[in-house]
Amino acid sequence: MMLAMVWAVAAMAPGVASGPALSSGPGAGHGLGPEHGHSAAHVAAHAELGGWAAVSGAVLAVALAVGGVCFVVGLVRHLRRQEPARAGHGVDLVASAAMSLGTAGMCWLMLVG
Repeated sequence: MMLAMVWAVAAMAPGVASGPALSSGPGAGHGLGPEHGHSAAHVAAHAELGGWAAVSGAVLAVALAVGGVCFVVGLVRHLRRQEPARAGHGVDLVASAAMSLGTAGMCWLMLVG
């Protein structure tokens, strides 16, 4: 999950708002930028990801989703032993599944957004 956070920071690098994707891309001159009432952060949010960022982000999202499913399977096995979710490592499984699936969702939203 920490690698996904590093990827998110790298994918939102400060140079994105002034990079070639905005000066010559499909949105160039079409309502993006401060002259149209948008902040640099807003413009950067609509910038396209580069090839490495898209591929690595997709790999991270899939790995996190698979990890989340594995944690859910572990939780189901824990619950089938008639142990409550808060007993033993059940809480750890719930938290790990939530964090993995949530981070995968964050990566996915950055990829499609």
